[in-house]
Amino acid sequence: MRTLIASTQGTGHLAPLLPFAEALRRRGDEVLMVVPPRLAAELRDAGWSVEVGDDPPADELEEIWQQVPRVSPDEAAVLVNRHVFGRLDTAAMLPTLERVCGSWRPDLVLRDPCEYASAIAAERRGIPHPHVAISLAEVESRSLERARPELERHLAGITERIHASPYLTRFPASLDPSPFPHRTSRHGSRRPMPSHTPPRSSATAAPARRSARSPPASRS
Repeated sequence: MRTLIASTQGTGHLAPLLPFAEALRRRGDEVLMVVPPRLAAELRDAGWSVEVGDDPPADELEEIWQQVPRVSPDEAAVLVNRHVFGRLDTAAMLPTLERVCGSWRPDLVLRDPCEYASAIAAERRGIPHPHVAISLAEVESRSLERARPELERHLAGITERIHASPYLTRFPASLDPSPFPHRTSRHGSRRPMPSHTPPRSSATAAPARRSARSPPASRS
């Protein structure tokens, strides 16, 4: 079985995917990571096969992050989820994911909920694309809805298809009621973050700000 795993560049987005990747590799499956440039070297050093996508234009990303501290929390969430994840990150990663899904032909695409290009490329080819929780289900659902206008530009109906795809989480339903119809909870102790996972950015200019190379902030 071939599984493509896709993540945005933040440590908190990649780390929940790694236990799944390791389990798949242990059972003998082929696993291919498709990630932004920031994550590539560390993953390759850890023995993963990696395809590298592109970063968004740094000037456009910077323009958005300059706005975040000046607006309300709701407006900031729209800027991050719609315009960073939904528009810039998706456009940057989509060509690589289209190419890899077309040539490597994975059986499954396992994705960070904020990495939308992989869902678009997978959906176009009829490949299942479950997402692995990085936060509470309600937060994930709101983030997806905020990204909707940009996602639908790429593929009509993709927002509903993502919402209907399997949602994998460690939170029990009693603590995290889910708006996603196909939810699977996996309980048990959380493994320590592998030492090869890239560290968080040390940038401190603004708590809610991400540069072209530093991980995203709150998505509430």
